[in-house]
Amino acid sequence: MKKITLLLSILLILALFPLQVLAADGDLSEAICTVSDLSPLEEALYRGMMATEESIDISAFGATKAEVVAAMQHLSDSAPELFHVSRNYSYSTKTVAPTYLMVGDALATARAAYHVALAEIAEGVDPSWSDEMICLYLHDYLCQNFAYDTTYEIFDAYGFLTEGRGVCQSYTLVYIALLSRFDIPVTYATGTDGSVDHIWNIVKIDGEYYHVDVTWGDALSGNEDCFARATHTNFLKSDAAIDATGHGNRKNHGGIVCDSTRYDQSALNAANTAAAFLDGGVYAIADGEVLFFADDIDAAPTSVYTINEEWRSGTQYLVDKPAGLVAYGGALYINTPKSIKSLDPASGYTENLITVESGMIMTIREHSGTLYYRVADNISGKNERILTAALPSALPPCTGEHSYTVYATVPATCASLGTSYQKCTACGHKTTVAIPSPPHTMTATVIPPTYGTAGYTEQVCSACGATERTDPTDPLPLPTVSDYRAAVTAAKNATTAEGRLAAIGKALLMEPHLEPNAIEAEYAALRAVMADYGASAAAANEAHAEEATLLLFTDFSFFSGAGTLMLLLFLAIRRVFGL
Repeated sequence: MKKITLLLSILLILALFPLQVLAADGDLSEAICTVSDLSPLEEALYRGMMATEESIDISAFGATKAEVVAAMQHLSDSAPELFHVSRNYSYSTKTVAPTYLMVGDALATARAAYHVALAEIAEGVDPSWSDEMICLYLHDYLCQNFAYDTTYEIFDAYGFLTEGRGVCQSYTLVYIALLSRFDIPVTYATGTDGSVDHIWNIVKIDGEYYHVDVTWGDALSGNEDCFARATHTNFLKSDAAIDATGHGNRKNHGGIVCDSTRYDQSALNAANTAAAFLDGGVYAIADGEVLFFADDIDAAPTSVYTINEEWRSGTQYLVDKPAGLVAYGGALYINTPKSIKSLDPASGYTENLITVESGMIMTIREHSGTLYYRVADNISGKNERILTAALPSALPPCTGEHSYTVYATVPATCASLGTSYQKCTACGHKTTVAIPSPPHTMTATVIPPTYGTAGYTEQVCSACGATERTDPTDPLPLPTVSDYRAAVTAAKNATTAEGRLAAIGKALLMEPHLEPNAIEAEYAALRAVMADYGASAAAANEAHAEEATLLLFTDFSFFSGAGTLMLLLFLAIRRVFGL
């Protein structure tokens, strides 16, 4: 009896106050998804956290504490799009309650920014490149444009992309997010860096697995990020090679084995600055030697230019020449101690672009067409400063209309405009175009007037929850004693159960608006009718136990307040479901 009453009460509450479900459409949750091959438990947790559910039901899995912890850790290490989820959560055998760092509009805004930041980085990739070239480009991009977070505050992908810094978990997650855009299989390995926990990536190329540690590729010096450095001794390495560089207590996720030594002895190992990509090939610079990899970076490269100048202060000089290499606008650029030159790799011809009179240039990097170069007074780095210069582009500007292609899109919703990010295929010019909002998807609910309260039609958008009220109707005129008396008479004279219940309900709705003394006799008569109907219902229940709804009326002692609500509920259910 109590269970049925509770169930029907819940149904009535849902009917009167429908839950607002925020659709995932338009919030990029599907567009930024990177994970796959999850266990059923991990899938349920992932879906729940993407939808920011306060309590995720896991009762169907019978998971142990260890299994829940392992599943949550795996998602934290492999799903960069869960940046809105804290590492703190509570759990039981039936539910997991995550802690969210952001929800609602704040999360939607962050997801859009995250999506665009990834697209901006990935936009530099030529889809015709091999998987190893894509892995190299993205590795070097992160090393050059981001810094290790020595304050140990940023662990997630979103913070890394927006703040420009993060710890090893951030590098690992963003690398997963980027490689996933190009369908390159990528996961992770864990271990230690001395006594500190560490995490890095494992990628799959041509059917073989290799380690890539982007964090260790982004070198530090004196606890500060090294300008324009991108080292490669931990890029595409076997288990044995990665262990040899100091990765302790290594555990490859899923028991993956990285036994291919294809890249372990690559000449790229000696390159301490980012590689340059030009005309389908890869250029790298090691110890002042400009190397060209025509096909594979594991193959022997061709030397196309040698920097003979030395970085010297008095009798001291640097053995590892801090020369950098940049490709931009169809041209290559290198630096010597005193100049930055354009380089024609086919002929070896160089032409000075920038010359410094005092100090020496300690490598170069490029970002969005701007050349950055570090100048110091001597080889010890005294009085270092970062200078900039605009790089000329070999691509001539368009004289007519641009030919734009879309490289990133933030979808519009009925609550906000979208944005299309576009780039000209001829000259590289970038622009943004606003995407108009679609109309609301309204669902109408008619709220009938009651005694003293106006009625209206409520329009609710199923996508954003926007609400409008239209078509107002006047309140019902307040009932009189005569109206109440007529309803009680109708209840007494009704020939069907439905007619009697309808008349009872009508009379009950009138009671709060009438003086009790004025309807004392009719009030008693109505309770007699209700009691008589209750007795009939009890008899019917004995013969028809399956008619669960009739059980409500076997005890009419509750017909004040909650009892009235239950009677109205029964009438509503009969009307909706045709009972």
